[in-house]
Amino acid sequence: MTEPPIRVRALLRSATEAELAEALERNPGSARLREAGYEPVWFELDVEVEDEGASDRQFGVVWAEPELAREEVAREELEQALEATLEGLRDFEGIEIARDEIPPDAIDVRVED
Repeated sequence: MTEPPIRVRALLRSATEAELAEALERNPGSARLREAGYEPVWFELDVEVEDEGASDRQFGVVWAEPELAREEVAREELEQALEATLEGLRDFEGIEIARDEIPPDAIDVRVED
């Protein structure tokens, strides 16, 4: 079995106070989400296209719905961020990879407390 040409790593964890402060400074309107009970969490996505030597990384504070399990938040954020990353690789690097071409064993999602 050959290695997939793409590797996707995602991490969802609690946001630190510094990360939260920066997120609120960049977008003061997010304070309303906090007041409504949304949980600030940190999400990172690293995508590497090994054959092309290309990579992309997205990260930042996202606001999790109060009743949503962290695993579900991670899956939702993964899909949204991965779609944007694949579009960027296509538009800026000329690398065409469709979401359905990425095998499950090429995706590693970690959820930490």
